[in-house]
Amino acid sequence: LGSCDQVVDALAAALGRDQDVEVRRLAVQALQRAGSTKAAKALIAALERDRDAEVRRLSVQALQAHGGCTAVDGMVQALERETDADVRALLEGALQELRSQRVSRARHLVKALSA
Repeated sequence: LGSCDQVVDALAAALGRDQDVEVRRLAVQALQRAGSTKAAKALIAALERDRDAEVRRLSVQALQAHGGCTAVDGMVQALERETDADVRALLEGALQELRSQRVSRARHLVKALSA
């Protein structure tokens, strides 16, 4: 097994090019476990380009779990273009949840700094 970057590269390639939808779905799940910015970028690409709604739905869930700025920015951009109602609703919910988490963390930080 190669380095983590090589594994992420291989998974991203499978996600972006494999004709088998099951392979792409499994690649999404594996990239979620990687948790890196590089993995998030591959998930965003799938969210923007994959023709299978389930791959896009899994990508939203993986990006929500990642939660970083790259993930949030990618989900916001994807929301503007998403045509599947279920994926769109999942994107909206994920973004609301991430926003709530960030607001909560900011409140705790302000409280800690003012104590």
